[in-house]
Amino acid sequence: MGCGVQIMSLKLTVDMIPSTSVHINIRNHLTPHQWNKLSKHIAEKSNQTCEICKRVKGEGFTRLHCHEVWDFDFDTATQTLIKLQPLCFECHCVKHMGFSYGEFLIDESQIIDHFLKVNNVDLDGYLQHFKKAAEVYKQRSEVNWEFDFTNVLEMYKEVILTQHEKKIILYKQVYELLKNNRSLTNKDIIAEIGSTYGLNRVIKDVRKDRELERIRKIYE
Repeated sequence: MGCGVQIMSLKLTVDMIPSTSVHINIRNHLTPHQWNKLSKHIAEKSNQTCEICKRVKGEGFTRLHCHEVWDFDFDTATQTLIKLQPLCFECHCVKHMGFSYGEFLIDESQIIDHFLKVNNVDLDGYLQHFKKAAEVYKQRSEVNWEFDFTNVLEMYKEVILTQHEKKIILYKQVYELLKNNRSLTNKDIIAEIGSTYGLNRVIKDVRKDRELERIRKIYE
């Protein structure tokens, strides 16, 4: 996994998205409502603190950005989303060095100054790092990646799903259990699925309906 070029150990690094992956992100796989819920959750979970420079909302920035952290497996040509990272405006701009100028209308020198301050390095240190980051970017841009969002979607499914979607999932789970064994008690079902708000009502609804097939048609 990874490529031969190594990035020096720094708190804040340049990690440009390959040209073959531009605009491929989890945000485009969610509804605007789901993305807003998820990004708000990431910010609140961090106590509105940038994960890298540790500044808090209000200390030079008005909101946290939700940055995607990827793993690149050259053997399988798979680009896997491994985490969502709360970052301040400047740290996020460093990550997307180059793209940031046009996207966020920020001066390059301001981004570099932030890199130097956070990493406590001089300009030569930045230039050395950026050269290596550019080599990584070039190598990654030669690959047509397959994308995998599975881990992060599973990690935050309770945040992303609406109450209606959660209820549908519960109905499906209860339906499948009772379809295979109508003698199961409520206690058996709860032990199998786990204690979840609203589960007893779902079990009651499914048991009341003699035609479980009707419920299957409604909720599948």
